[in-house]
Amino acid sequence: MKFTAITLFPELFEPFLRFGPIRRALERGSLSFRALNPKFYAKTPKDTDDYPYGGGPGMVMRPEPLIRAITDATLDEGGFVVLTDPRGRRLTQRLVHELAEKEHLVVVCGRYKDVDARVWRYV
Repeated sequence: MKFTAITLFPELFEPFLRFGPIRRALERGSLSFRALNPKFYAKTPKDTDDYPYGGGPGMVMRPEPLIRAITDATLDEGGFVVLTDPRGRRLTQRLVHELAEKEHLVVVCGRYKDVDARVWRYV
């Protein structure tokens, strides 16, 4: 399985990759992991978030860097893209089994209040 995480904080994944079954899967080659940071797909590193269109509290992830990162993650081999969001499906053991069957899983890790709605077209 190929796993790609799109996240502003890729260093948070490092401890999980060094221990236990995930480390063994990486060593055996049955799992590959890549983290893509939307900051590298933005005009400047600070162009990853903005205020919500129409106002309101909090910040949302801007669509441009996320869409570029999703496109890069799925360009060569495609991939099943998942956006972590409280409005989506509940993560259950059954869903985990479904996702584990995917050849390439791309997880977009939301941050702040939300992501721009235009990103949903890519998920």
